[in-house]
Amino acid sequence: MAERPAAPVLLVGYGHFGVFAALAALGAGLEVAVEQSGHHVAASPQAIGYAVAIPAAGYLASLWAVHALAAGAPVVRAPALLLCLAALLLLPLTAAWAGVAAVVVLVALACVALLAATLWSVSRAVVTERAAVRS
Repeated sequence: MAERPAAPVLLVGYGHFGVFAALAALGAGLEVAVEQSGHHVAASPQAIGYAVAIPAAGYLASLWAVHALAAGAPVVRAPALLLCLAALLLLPLTAAWAGVAAVVVLVALACVALLAATLWSVSRAVVTERAAVRS
C-alpha cells in the first residue's frame, strides 16, 4: 500500500467534524421549524428558515471539501454546488409569505436537485467513456 502524506489524511479526518456539526445544527433547525408549526416561537419565519438553510449549506460545502481532499477531485461540480448554496441562502427570504414549511421543503428540493444534477453528470461521463472504449 502506498504511503499517503499525513496532512491530507488529517484534514479529511478532522473535516468530518464540520460535516457532523452541520448535521447537528440542521437537526436543531428542523426541531425549531417543527416547534414553530405547533406552537408560537419567538423568532421570525426568516430566522427559522435560515436555521434550516444555513446548516444545510454548511453540510453540502463541508462534504464537498472533504470529498475533494479525499478523492483529489470532487464528484459534485463546483458551479452546481455554488448555485445550490446560493439558492439555499436565498430561499428563507420567502418564509414571510410562503411559510416555514415551504422553505423546509424547498431546501430539501434544492439538495435533491443538486444530487440529480450530479448523478446525471456522472452518468453522462460514464456513457461517454464507455462509448470511447468501444470505438
